[in-house]
Amino acid sequence: MKTPIESLIESLSTFIDRTKVSDTMLHNIVEEHLVMEKVRIEDAFNESRKTHPMLGFKYKTFDEYNHETFKTE
Repeated sequence: MKTPIESLIESLSTFIDRTKVSDTMLHNIVEEHLVMEKVRIEDAFNESRKTHPMLGFKYKTFDEYNHETFKTE
């Protein structure tokens, strides 16, 4: 399975090879893949809670982890 970033690179290569990419198209492709990457990270965060329930976790929620780690709103 490709990571979202690998998929993004492949998608961009396809568009660049076939057509001229508008700023809007490029923005939409990047945004879509950023969402995919966030979902992948959130899934991994939640899975770690299930597989290692006895560990003391620094963050109570994914949003708290995401904000602190990636400085997101």
